Amino acid sequence: MSSPVEERWLRRYRDDDGCGTKLVCFPAAGAGARCGTHWPLGLPADIGVLAVRYPGREDRFGDPFPLRLEDLADDIAKALDGLTRHRLVLFGHSMGASVAHEVALRLHERGCPPAALCVSGRRATHALAGRQMISGTDDEVIAHV
Repeated sequence: MSSPVEERWLRRYRDDDGCGTKLVCFPAAGAGARCGTHWPLGLPADIGVLAVRYPGREDRFGDPFPLRLEDLADDIAKALDGLTRHRLVLFGHSMGASVAHEVALRLHERGCPPAALCVSGRRATHALAGRQMISGTDDEVIAHV
């Protein structure tokens, strides 16, 4: 049985007792949890497919989005607590790759690292070193861009 926190953060596309592996999909910035809709069709029946439900998207449109990536990752890692007894595979695309990476770090720190972290559409964290980070108010960021 899942917790209310888990239900708030995760949409289940396939997740029954026979799913020993749970694939958790982290959508890109402009996408929502619907990214996992068709994934069960191409995967074995013993792999559960879940997608992260970001605040500010779809049916969580009215929920405030955390101001920092670290806060978002903390919230998602907490929501995954009940699933850590399973083999977790995290997949993130674009911004979702960064979120999945941060969540993987938190799970590792808690002693329950994911079995795999798969990412696409984003450079590896170490490849971003030395790149200019844009920060400031919305108006300052828009002016910079």
